[in-house]
This record gives sequence, C-alpha cells and structure tokens, in this order.
Amino acid sequence: NQHRRRHSLSTRSMVKSWGYEGSYMFKVTDVPGASGYLWGFFQDDRMVWENLGNTGKLNGPEYAIHPDDVAHGLFHPGPVVVMVRAQVNQNWTEAAVITIHLEITQSDPDPDPYPIPPSQLQRPQFIYPLHGQVLGYDGSYMFKVTDVPGASGYLWGFFQDDRMVWENLGNTGKLDGPEYAIHPDNPAHNLFHPGPVTVMVRGQVNNQWTEAAVITISLE
Repeated sequence: NQHRRRHSLSTRSMVKSWGYEGSYMFKVTDVPGASGYLWGFFQDDRMVWENLGNTGKLNGPEYAIHPDDVAHGLFHPGPVVVMVRAQVNQNWTEAAVITIHLEITQSDPDPDPYPIPPSQLQRPQFIYPLHGQVLGYDGSYMFKVTDVPGASGYLWGFFQDDRMVWENLGNTGKLDGPEYAIHPDNPAHNLFHPGPVTVMVRGQVNNQWTEAAVITISLE
C-alpha cells in the first residue's frame, strides 16, 4: 500500500546535539496525498508534546518549537524521541522515528552523559508480526524482536487512535525481554479495539535507548 510508505526526517534533524535553549526545527519529506502530519515528542519514556493532542490540529511536513512556545518549557536537557506520521485518506503512514539530544550550550565541565549516538546502537528488528499483519482481536497478541547486544531490557509501547494505549514500563513499572505477549486475560487486552495498532520497541543499552523499531498491525 503506497499510503503506508515511510517518510524520512531531513539531514538537519539527524544532528546529534542541539542547543537546549534554542529553537528545535524539524522537517520530513512530503508524503503524496497527505492531509497533515502527526508530530509526537517523547522524553523519559513519556509523551511530552503532540501537536494533535496539545493543539487540536495536525501540521505540515515542517515543525518548529521556539523558546517562547509553551512546549519548549516541557523539555529538559537529554535525549528526545521524535515520531512523525502522515495522514492519507484517513489512514496513518508508518512512523518516522529519530532520537535527538538537547544539551546546554554554555561551558559545562561534566562529561557528555550520552557518549554513543542512538544511531550507532543496534536497533531491534521485528521477527513477528510483520508490518501490516492482521492479528485476531480476541486472541493473544504475540511479539518478538531481535536481540540487541548488551541490552538490559526492552521498552514496549502500543499506540491506537493516536494515543499510547499501553507501555510496559509505564503500566507495569519494568522493562521486558525481546518477546512480549498480551493475552486475553491481561488487563491491557481490554484497552484495545479492532483496528490499526502501532507498536514501538527500543532496547536499553548502558542506560541509553536504541532507535525504535516501529510497525503497524491490524486487530480484526
């Protein structure tokens, strides 16, 4: 399905470190037929800002958070995960996901606490299910990603209707391994409804997050 084609973030957004006090500027490639773009920002494993959720509207393929914006005051120095999806004919594309770092630009004697860019950490890859795969709504939802060398745990996040429905760390207080299951008797199961679900997984290596593996499945 051409509408599910992933778009990519521009080179400017791949810079490792940005000045915390300055403007945060983002741009993705145009998606043919897109009526708008959903911009989500995560820090400390929580959504900090989302254009639709916080302003009630989608935006174009460029997005900026300036120092005088309300959103700017919600971030702190450190890594930020940015997730962008386009809406085409009421359907969402697969997400483009990167991690940037906000750093205080004034002289700081402390060493860089994030010496390895997330892009240099091996990202997990889905073994099953595959992007676009259909799972039975009433049954168990089974997931597995490849092992990430040195990973101490995996952050599993599930999104539906443009909102986080379930996250292992946030809802259970712990990370899990490279396999994850949501069975019918799991409280999480009742939080979903038939339709598309986006699954995002990251490994934790030396207290750093890898880039996310992202797929969208359908519950029917």
